[in-house]
Amino acid sequence: MTKKGVPSGPTDLTAIRAQIDSIDEALHMLLLLRSDIIGRLIEVKKTSESGSAFRPGRENEVLRQRAERHRGLLPFTCVENVWRVIISTFTWVQAPYTVFGAVEGESDLMRDVARFNFGFTVPYQPLADAAAVIAAVKASRGDLGLIPVHHRAGTPWWEEFTPPEAPKIIAELPLALHEDTPFPAPVFVVANPIIEPEDGKRYVYAARLVSETGMPESPGFTREGVSLRAQCRVGEELSCLLTSRESLVGLENTRLSGNPEVRLASLCQIGRLPHPVIFGE
Repeated sequence: MTKKGVPSGPTDLTAIRAQIDSIDEALHMLLLLRSDIIGRLIEVKKTSESGSAFRPGRENEVLRQRAERHRGLLPFTCVENVWRVIISTFTWVQAPYTVFGAVEGESDLMRDVARFNFGFTVPYQPLADAAAVIAAVKASRGDLGLIPVHHRAGTPWWEEFTPPEAPKIIAELPLALHEDTPFPAPVFVVANPIIEPEDGKRYVYAARLVSETGMPESPGFTREGVSLRAQCRVGEELSCLLTSRESLVGLENTRLSGNPEVRLASLCQIGRLPHPVIFGE
């Protein structure tokens, strides 16, 4: 190995190009082999009908393993993108699905998020807003929705997830956080409820805050491990989208430590999120 971590090998240009061609051929053959195995998987599972097989917890764990052993000159963003496209495309081969994006004035961002994470084979359909995306996902068997998260939202769209049969928030993009992350703005992935182990995942809640003295501009939600991701005034109350490392069940009607005049009036779990992959840790 050289000091920069580049493997030693032939120095003749023709020989180096032959090595590259051999590697490219091997990569293609491995993709074909993976395709053959997926074909057998479809026969075993009988999942070739419409419906998403997206499993964010498992995919995050595999991405974490890729990040841990990554080295050399290739930016990890490239590895992440190639791997995401491979996984998402083979998922679509198993069970075709569409990705809906809530444009909300950010059509370029949402298109880039969709293509980076799901490639060009998986159909992408932009929709006007979060409500339209949630309705489209709910009406489908296994389609996915992408909703950008803005701290001050125009509507409390997260409250649409509170009915038990409603879609849920199942992942947050980007899956990996590093200095070259192509779209640092958070985007939530929405799907009809999936069956997946929930150990080690973050909780997502829709909450309502009330105050007897008038709701302040900043509610003062300072509980450790809890993040206020978005908020929207609804009359005299404040609707909040929260993520938490731990369950908040049982905290209804408690007062906030950061502002004792504000009370947590209602709380409903609306999803679980895998922890992001932190590249370089």
